[in-house]
Amino acid sequence: MKTLGLSHLLQILTCILLLTPSFSKDDRKIYIVYMGEYPKGMEFTESLHTNMVQSVISSTFAQDTLVHSYKSFNGFVARLSKEESERMKGMDGVVSVIPNRVHSTQTSRSWNYLGFPQNVQRSKEESNVIVGVIDAGIWPNSSSFTDEGFGPPPQKWKGTCYNITCNNKIIGAKYFRLSGVFADEDMVSPADTSGHGSHCASIAAGNHVSNANLFGLASGTARGGVPSARIAVYKVCWTTGCETVDILAGFDAAIIDGVDIISVSLGPKNFMRIEYFEDPTAIGAFHAMKKGILTSKSAGNSGPSHYTISNSAPWFISVAASTMDRKFFTNLQLGNGRIFQGISVNTFSPTKKSYPLIYGGDAPAAGFNSSLSRSCLDDSLNGALVRGKIVLCDYDDIYTYPAKVGFASGAAGLIFRTTSPLAVPDLYALPAIQISASDGNSVFSYLNSTRKLAPDTLVHSYKSFNGFVARLTKEESERMKGMDDVVSVIPNRVHSIQTSRSWNFIGFPENVQRSKVESNVIVGVLDTGIWPNSSSFTDGGFGPPPQKWKGTCQNITCNNKIIGAKYFGLGSEFGQDDTIDTIGHGSHTASTAAGNSVKNANMFGLGSGTARGGVPSARIAVYKVCWRSGCRGADILAGFDEAIMDGVDIISISLGPSVARFIDYFEDEFAIGAFHAMKRGILTSKAAGNGGPDRYTMTNPAPWIISVAATTIDRKFLTKLHLGNGRIFQGVSLNMFSPTQKSYPLIYAGDAAARRFGSSLSRFCFENTLDGALVKGKIVLCDGYTPPQYVGFASGAAGLIFTSTLTLVGLDVYTLPTIHINESDGNSVTSYLKSTSNPTATIFRSYEEKDSSAPYVAPFSSRGPNIVTPNILKPDIAAPGVDILAAWSPVSSISGVKGDKRASNFIIISGTSMACPHVTGAAAYVKSFHPNWSPAAIKSALMTTATPMNPARNPDAEFAYGAGQINPLKAANPGVVYDAGENDYIRFLCGQGYNSSSLQKVTGDNSTCTSANKGSVLDLNLPSFTLSTPRSSHNNVTFGRTVTNVGSATSTYKATISAHPSSLNVEVVPNVLTFSSLGQKLSFTLRIEGSINADFVSFSLIWDDGTFKARSPVVVYVP
Repeated sequence: MKTLGLSHLLQILTCILLLTPSFSKDDRKIYIVYMGEYPKGMEFTESLHTNMVQSVISSTFAQDTLVHSYKSFNGFVARLSKEESERMKGMDGVVSVIPNRVHSTQTSRSWNYLGFPQNVQRSKEESNVIVGVIDAGIWPNSSSFTDEGFGPPPQKWKGTCYNITCNNKIIGAKYFRLSGVFADEDMVSPADTSGHGSHCASIAAGNHVSNANLFGLASGTARGGVPSARIAVYKVCWTTGCETVDILAGFDAAIIDGVDIISVSLGPKNFMRIEYFEDPTAIGAFHAMKKGILTSKSAGNSGPSHYTISNSAPWFISVAASTMDRKFFTNLQLGNGRIFQGISVNTFSPTKKSYPLIYGGDAPAAGFNSSLSRSCLDDSLNGALVRGKIVLCDYDDIYTYPAKVGFASGAAGLIFRTTSPLAVPDLYALPAIQISASDGNSVFSYLNSTRKLAPDTLVHSYKSFNGFVARLTKEESERMKGMDDVVSVIPNRVHSIQTSRSWNFIGFPENVQRSKVESNVIVGVLDTGIWPNSSSFTDGGFGPPPQKWKGTCQNITCNNKIIGAKYFGLGSEFGQDDTIDTIGHGSHTASTAAGNSVKNANMFGLGSGTARGGVPSARIAVYKVCWRSGCRGADILAGFDEAIMDGVDIISISLGPSVARFIDYFEDEFAIGAFHAMKRGILTSKAAGNGGPDRYTMTNPAPWIISVAATTIDRKFLTKLHLGNGRIFQGVSLNMFSPTQKSYPLIYAGDAAARRFGSSLSRFCFENTLDGALVKGKIVLCDGYTPPQYVGFASGAAGLIFTSTLTLVGLDVYTLPTIHINESDGNSVTSYLKSTSNPTATIFRSYEEKDSSAPYVAPFSSRGPNIVTPNILKPDIAAPGVDILAAWSPVSSISGVKGDKRASNFIIISGTSMACPHVTGAAAYVKSFHPNWSPAAIKSALMTTATPMNPARNPDAEFAYGAGQINPLKAANPGVVYDAGENDYIRFLCGQGYNSSSLQKVTGDNSTCTSANKGSVLDLNLPSFTLSTPRSSHNNVTFGRTVTNVGSATSTYKATISAHPSSLNVEVVPNVLTFSSLGQKLSFTLRIEGSINADFVSFSLIWDDGTFKARSPVVVYVP
């Protein structure tokens, strides 16, 4: 083998240093590098570990980079960046590289209860047994640890004591804090300041102590299981917790010192499932086992759920907790004479006969609300209201423990009502009792019996359906659920908005044939309001509103285009009391659905053309339900209510939860509102959500809603980046700035951290994390992609380059020149930046280019399957939602950044919010030709005429785009429709488990669930077919459907099934449908027999009469 000379080696090392990024100390975190046993013949050597660290680090080796080397096994602790830790994993001999996780402590008649009395027969060698306790240290002055009667330590003992005086009972005491960071409360010695370590050590091997008690409670003899044994303590827990590097150092020292048993009452705060040799406890116990030492480990306090134990290694013994035959009771007496028995460790006696009683939820301190104060967390209670009183609190298993309660703002006592078993009492700083939920409700009822209903408790009553909004405590809401006629009680959740060439792109030009009664169609938009002065909403050429219209305008001047405008802020505090759109989102969606044609619309020159809605002659009614703080459920339902009562024809709602949430149909404000709209003949078009690209992110499962995914159009906005070395990169952005000089200095954000911030934050270019003195006037290279509102003005930078692995789709507007490039190009920019002492760059103004790959589903668009009803396809359909130009509010910042003064009447934005109004406009267009069609018929027409999309370009296929891209022209004449009404949905709901009682509350009539109308989801008359099945499971299922002829009076349709897997036999019976009149209904079945091995297969059923084609997607998948 050819060897390298020193000069060659230095050159290679120099190249490595040039090609690897530099990291500050703030980037580095502590890791455990585990390498198993030392090879035979190799003794412990720190130099090996030093060399390994030096070989992976990207900067000069600092003295504190190698933090600690273990001795009883091969491993060490080092400060490494994320990238360095990854390189370390690939080195020869490395088993695992483990982040320094934080664990927590998991906290004597008990021995007698086990049948292990004090005078049990004991071995003469008990005093030679050494128990190693890895915990929070020990309190050496405790009588449990005196050494009277003990001889010297066993000869085998090799341990020592640090910063503490040991004796012949405590023969070893060490502490470990490898990070070197201590809190003010920490005592830098093995002394136990929390008590947990002393408690565990005394239970295992403490002396006999007579008359031990807690302020008189539990008086008796406290003793350990082996009182003659010796104790060695290894303090690894501190005020901030127990770090894994310290725990492993404790194991290491205990093994080297020569303990016989190791006791570890520590564990992760949350359940973790990790590989054996990624788990420091398993690693330590393994090497202890090799040396003949058993490790006893607490099972953890994460019950009662299954799969919550984190100690899976078979070489230690995992210990669960049980009760014993003693418990501590406390009595509570109310002013009405009732006495309740609860539990607590209460060492206080009352100093007066009785105390005033108050509910914690009625006494929030400033800056807190009742949802926090009801749990009586420290500082959440108003001292002026609770001082000297007993407070009724709602017990929270996670948060309501003594350290979080403190002194409860001066309360005289606390009553905790809980749904948990009354098994484990806590010790509080004031009188406290824990009682059952049932007894707690009785206490609450007594408390309520002495107070009157506040005038603002009933906030609002709905009109189009039976419901209201009220201010209730958690317990009151639970009692409300149990009342007759109540279907559901829904928290006032906050939702978010889900944010033109597009109509032309889908084959729907401006001069399309239109119905003469299009101006009678009324589109109801639930959103952020409207900007009435926009040219998209002028009423030139419009006559008066349709006679059917019952709506009005609140605090705004409407016209014959905007014929209704209302706002809702039930129970909210806001400074604005009108329907004016100060955000812009509502104006954008309304103009996309039904805005006028406006020529030369553009955003500072970008996207110039004619902006228009799908039905420009239709009327608009707006219902403002969203404010700066979000869109609350009570307001959304109020918007539905008013839109139904006012007489709209279509409801458009581009709102939804920020995080995917899967709830029962009648716990969902959108499903409730849309159900009652459907009953009145109103279709609801709803944005699918921006939770993609993951599956199971769709939150609109109701079949009476049409759920809309977002696709691209054939226009994209590109931006060029020119580096000082002449290289040019193409990225994307909506950059309206032209460079004012030839080039700008280039800097990496990670090298320009502001004070108080490390490069780990500044590298993402978050607002205020960049040092203005370093970045002002420069273009900054940023890691990842940070939205504009989190960047702000970037501390005066001249521009930003974002480099990430994200798909370059869906652009944002920034306050400064910006470009988003892919990771590969970003690496090239990084290499250039490091190659020169004077790097420069220029970001040019964005320009338009045709996107020949369109349409495809945007990455952000939420995906199915439908988790609530797996055999219903969601989303239903797709529509343009990327880079859509539409009306905007000129008082709203185009970037969303406060201080950005640029105003525009039109803006380009992306989201399923933009896709939804395209379907709304298309539905309104169909409605204008068929005013009497049901919501289901319109939905069917849109879905069965949709343009198929390419599954190769969209891997999630129908779970991404539903039936395909909308085609409004074809939807007006679909040939046949799959119709459904209220009774069909009632049969479906009966099949889903609703009973007659619950159903009648929803429908308001005598609807019942019987065996005759308990419908299968497979028979719900939808224009799609979906089957969820286990992998390789044999299926033989039949879907029932009925189609209504809306094409030619006499026609014959033949069924065609597109290509599908040979493992499935698909049959349509009958496969020919002959109609003799319009409106005639004919039924058929679709049978699928067989199995699938793939995750997902899809094909189509097409009914074709030679003139019309009605295509339905068929999906079979493994959940």
